[in-house]
Amino acid sequence: MFHARAAAPPAGGGALSYLVCQLHQRPGGTCDAVIGGRVILIGLLIVGPCCALLTGRWVLTALTGAFALALGTLLGLPDGIFATYPHYAFLAAIAVVTTATILCAAYLQRRHSL
Repeated sequence: MFHARAAAPPAGGGALSYLVCQLHQRPGGTCDAVIGGRVILIGLLIVGPCCALLTGRWVLTALTGAFALALGTLLGLPDGIFATYPHYAFLAAIAVVTTATILCAAYLQRRHSL
């Protein structure tokens, strides 16, 4: 029986995707810190792990998710919501998205290694 197999991602594609997701998180965090409590942008940090998923590597996705959680924790201070229910809700959303993207990346990585 014939089984179609997806093509492996290009060699440089993983590094480029990882660079793009890292370049997205840092300016977003800086903008959030500068704006302060007027607008809370912590929720946008979920884009980092989602972009890291494009690398197809679970370790890079996990590192990006850990960075997003750390940045989200720190950004609670200038936003004035540190250790409050909304802050925990934002961090929980980042954690759930990070977990889902890690699982998807692990699946993709395993599928491409077969």
